[in-house]
Formats: sequence, C-alpha cells, structure tokens
Amino acid sequence: MNAVNGHAKEQLKSYVERIERLEEEKAGLSGDIKDLYDMAKSEGYDVKALRKIIQIRKQDPDARRDLESVLVTYMHALGMDSGMFDMDAFAKLPRNDTAQIDIDFSTPALAAE
Repeated sequence: MNAVNGHAKEQLKSYVERIERLEEEKAGLSGDIKDLYDMAKSEGYDVKALRKIIQIRKQDPDARRDLESVLVTYMHALGMDSGMFDMDAFAKLPRNDTAQIDIDFSTPALAAE
C-alpha cells in the first residue's frame, strides 16, 4: 500500500513540476508577444487592429466568410454603413447549404426601427 502511495506522490509531484515549467514558459512567451505589440505600436501600427487580424487569421476561412456575411446582413438591417465589407464580393462567394441565411426584414421588431 505504501508503494502505491509513493508512486502516486511522485506522479503528482511530476505533474506539478511540469505544469510549473510550462507556466514559466507561457509567461515568457506572453512577455515576448507583448514586446512585439509594443514594437509594432512604436512604429505606428494600431495594436487593436493587429490583435483583431491575429484573431481573424485563426478562424476557418469559410466560417469567417459566413460570419462576415451575417454581420453585413445585420448592419444593413440596422441601417449601418457596411462599407468596410465589399457587398459585391460577398455576393460572389461560394456558399454551402448551411451558410444560407433567410431573414425577414418585415418583422415588427425590425420594421418599427
């Protein structure tokens, strides 16, 4: 019984030490990333835009196009300028069946605004 407890104790210690090492590495990497954003900012780049680009590049291209299409649809319904999106380009994008969106703009909630 003691040998089992000893093994579990060593295993637990091993996990804790590995997690601690990885946390240290993560902190170092976070610092490196912050330094890169600071460098970009000092050269005139917009850090918020860079962060958004990084987020967008992580997305699946089809999922991103679908989301952008929904955003344009909603912005149009709310009377917002969607000039940041090329509506003609969206119309030409290939769509799968699950990406089709059918919104009735005559609903009372949207018609009242």
